Amino acid sequence: MHRKSPLTPFAIILVAATAVCLSATSARAQVTCFGDPTCIQPETGHPVGMPGTPNIELVSHLPLPGIRFSHADIEIEQEMSRPYAYIAQRFGYSGFYAISIENPDKPRVLYRWIIDDPDLHQGTGCVDIKYAKDNGRYYVVVSCQFGQGGPDADLGAVVFDVTGLPDASTVRKVAEIRLPDMVGGIHNIFTYRHSNGRALLAATTQSEDVFLYDFGQLGRGITEPVSNIRVPTPRAERSRQWHDMFMGYLPDAEQDRFYGAGTGGFHVFDVTDVENPRLLTTVTGIPGVMDGHTFTPTPDGRYAVGMPEPTYQHSPVRFFDLRPPGSGRAYAQRHYRVRYRRLDRQVRRLHPQPRGALAVRLHLSPGRRTADRRYDRSDPPLHAGLLPDSNRTAALRRRRTAAAGHHRQHLHWRLGR
Repeated sequence: MHRKSPLTPFAIILVAATAVCLSATSARAQVTCFGDPTCIQPETGHPVGMPGTPNIELVSHLPLPGIRFSHADIEIEQEMSRPYAYIAQRFGYSGFYAISIENPDKPRVLYRWIIDDPDLHQGTGCVDIKYAKDNGRYYVVVSCQFGQGGPDADLGAVVFDVTGLPDASTVRKVAEIRLPDMVGGIHNIFTYRHSNGRALLAATTQSEDVFLYDFGQLGRGITEPVSNIRVPTPRAERSRQWHDMFMGYLPDAEQDRFYGAGTGGFHVFDVTDVENPRLLTTVTGIPGVMDGHTFTPTPDGRYAVGMPEPTYQHSPVRFFDLRPPGSGRAYAQRHYRVRYRRLDRQVRRLHPQPRGALAVRLHLSPGRRTADRRYDRSDPPLHAGLLPDSNRTAALRRRRTAAAGHHRQHLHWRLGR
């Protein structure tokens, strides 16, 4: 028989203080901010009605149900006649939303899809979402990662025909991509219009491969991949060997290219012949980088931006020089210790979207910042990196220019040969 020990006054105070802290933490964790523009967001310290980045204007706020961090990736259609956005929802009632932004001041949910029996599902749920157009039809693909111990552990992605929006009654599921030999689903997807006219879906798997699918087949319910891209440097201890990817056409080389971040670093493939991808170069052996998370080129294929996996707090953004195109020369690696710095606070995630010579879009805490990095083509040793403190980099020069009525800050600094 165990005798109960009386609590000392110190113990009572400690228990009470712990209970208060846990209650405060729990209350803070349950903040939803639904419909309250003055509600403070715990991560940013700012009200919902005030963005964390002061030079971005908040146009509207559409509250969506779900626990914190349950809303994942976002996709927006690019045709003016189709003002639709799509948001994936993970955890709990996992699925996606189709949202009309025809009136930016008053966005509205047109359609919501939820996985059957959501309470029985395990794992993350639906995370990435993309859209594509093929033969006059519009498709939305949402990738899913459900765990074993519940339904749909083999479900990789679901494809919907959304051509009839804004009429929600016309939305229909046309295909389910299932991978019974690679349970755990698909983490990332990318859609691409190939130079031969085919609309393609690239999807990471719980394996060494990125699978390529043809929307011409997916729209008819055919879910067999038409090709695969294998990571050049696999490691046995990793199940999913690829993370983010990018596909684009390089006119100078007359090539469709695949840029993938994965095991070992960053890899470039020629996918002009879809069924026979050809490795062009790899960027590996980078100090501080075991695997790649994100890898995105500039439109001319000369430079690329890379982020390592895992994306640790003080991880720098690395810029690579891939010239001549496809040669694999990583000139920028030699100066990484000088050039790469941490931007503002913690870099939570990086999804660069190159525009012009090079532009990088960062998802940061507390907000989203966009910075243009311009390379002087007449002076190759001119390199760019994360925004440093102005008092740290004497060679930094800034100039403000007006472009299309909007002011943008262009940053240049020389780091030597």
